[in-house]
Amino acid sequence: MQHCPNCGTPLQTVAKFCPGCGQRVALASSPAQQPASDLPPTPPAPSEPAMLAGENYGSYGPNVVASTAQSSAPTSSPAHSISSPYHTPVSYTGQAPLPVTPYSVNPYDPPVDPAAGQRTPGIYTPPPYMPYTPPTPPVATRRKRSPLLLVLLAILLIVVVGSGVSLIYYAGVALPAQANAQATSTAQAATNTANTQATGTAQAITNATATANAQATASVQQTATTRQTIYAQATNGSPVFQSSLAGPDSAGWETYDAVGGGGCYYSNGAFHARVQNQHYYVACFGLNTNYSNMAFEVSMTILNGNQGGLIFHGNKNSLKFYAFRVSSDGNVALYASQDNSHSNNLFYDHSDAIKTGTGQTNIVTVITRSSTMYFYINKQYVGQAQDTAYSSGQIGLLSADISAATDVAYKNARVWQL
Repeated sequence: MQHCPNCGTPLQTVAKFCPGCGQRVALASSPAQQPASDLPPTPPAPSEPAMLAGENYGSYGPNVVASTAQSSAPTSSPAHSISSPYHTPVSYTGQAPLPVTPYSVNPYDPPVDPAAGQRTPGIYTPPPYMPYTPPTPPVATRRKRSPLLLVLLAILLIVVVGSGVSLIYYAGVALPAQANAQATSTAQAATNTANTQATGTAQAITNATATANAQATASVQQTATTRQTIYAQATNGSPVFQSSLAGPDSAGWETYDAVGGGGCYYSNGAFHARVQNQHYYVACFGLNTNYSNMAFEVSMTILNGNQGGLIFHGNKNSLKFYAFRVSSDGNVALYASQDNSHSNNLFYDHSDAIKTGTGQTNIVTVITRSSTMYFYINKQYVGQAQDTAYSSGQIGLLSADISAATDVAYKNARVWQL
C-alpha cells in the first residue's frame, strides 16, 4: 500500500491527494513494483509544523527557503517534501520542489475520478448561471360585496354629502342671514328704544317747558300782583305832603332863570321846568323836603321837547341825586348824578304804559324801600333798580333837552312816608 510522503497516511491506489494532509501524491502502478527497502520510513504526524532552519516571513506568511546547512541524511536517500496549507513545499538536498497546488483548489476536497466523467481535480468549475425569476405574488381574489352593503354605503355617502352641503349652507347663507336679522332686529330695537326715549325726552322737555312757562307766567303774575300790591299799599294812606303846584307851598320849590333861556317857575296853574340848551337839563329842588322810604307821585305833561321826570334822595348843593326820566317816545331810565357833569345809568327800558307824544299827561310814581326803587307809570309797574349810593334827601322836578327845547308842566304832587 502507498503512504503519503508528507504525513504517512495510507493511500488508495487511485488517490491523487492525501486524505490526511491534502498533499498531492504521485500515482504508483503497483506496490510490487517498488521494493520495500526503498520506501521511506513513516514519520510521525506532526501536531504543528515547526519552523525550519533558514525560514523567513514574507508579507502574508512564512516563506521557507533552502537551508544552507548540509543534511545529515545519506545522499543516496530520496528527498522528502513537506507541505501544509501554511507552508510552501521545499526540497532538501538536490531535490526539486513539487509543484504548488493552485489557490483555487481546495486541498481538503475528496479525490475525483476522471474516468467517472467528473471535473478535473484541482480546477473548480462553477455551476451554470441560472437567471433568478422572482416569484409571482398571488392574485387576491376579489370578494363580491353584498348589495345591502352597497346600499348602506350609498346612503352613508348621501348623508355625509348632505351634511356637508347643509353645513356650507348654514355657514355661508343661514348663519349670516340670521346674524343680519339679529343685527337688524337689535338695531331696530335700539332705534325704537332711542326713538321712544327721544320722544319721551322731547315730551318731558315739552312738559318741562310748559311747566316752566306756566311757573314763569304764574311767577310774573304773582310778581306783577305783588308789585301792584306794593303800589297799592304805598299810596293807600294819607300823604305826608300834598300840593297842586299851582303856586308856592311848604316844599319850597326853587324858582330861577336858566342860562340860555328857561328855568323853574309857576305858570297857568302848574309848576314848569324848562330848558332850551341841547344836551342840558334843568333841576328844580324842593328845598324844604327830606325823605328816605317813601312814595313820591306827580302828574306830568310834556308840552314840547323830550324828557321830564322826578328827583329823589337829592342834595342841591352837591348835585348828588337819583333822577327817574320819562321820554315822550315811551322810554324810561334811572340815572345817579354824581356832580354837575357826571352821572351813571342804572336802568333803561321802554314801557307801553306811557302815553307817548307831547301834550299827554302821565302819572309818574317812585317808591323807595331801603336800597330798592320801584317805578310806575299811570299806576302800572314799569321797572325797578337797586343802589345804595343815596338813601335819603330832597325831592324835585326836571326837564331835559335831548334834541329839542323842552317844557314840562307838573301838577298834584303827593308824598307818602313808608
